[in-house]
Amino acid sequence: MKSFLQKSDPDIPTRVMLAAQSAGGLAHLHDKLGILHRDIKLDNILVSPGPIAKLTDFGVGRVGMEAAVSAGMLTDLLYAPPEFEAGQYGRSGDVFALGATLYELLSGRPLFDWHYRRRHGQGQGGAA
Repeated sequence: MKSFLQKSDPDIPTRVMLAAQSAGGLAHLHDKLGILHRDIKLDNILVSPGPIAKLTDFGVGRVGMEAAVSAGMLTDLLYAPPEFEAGQYGRSGDVFALGATLYELLSGRPLFDWHYRRRHGQGQGGAA
């Protein structure tokens, strides 16, 4: 999705539609297939013509709704839920990561923007 956003700069209604599609895809993974994705982020949502959002990259995914995790099991801590620090990751972790991802989709910057501030010479920072 990141490259789609950079190339096409879609309007807000299109971004909201992609957000709803992403949430629907995650609900399907959880409710119908019993799969935790564990790596929800803009880079792992592809956009096909339409546009249609599709969740991808199940490399750290797991069948079952609760799992113990370690730092190596998530590729981007920017989207990690608070319970990750306790070594736990369940359905709520995917929902948290989706929320952080959708915030970025709609606002154009990460939920926790210290990466953004560091890149733009503004030092360390907290939430956006």
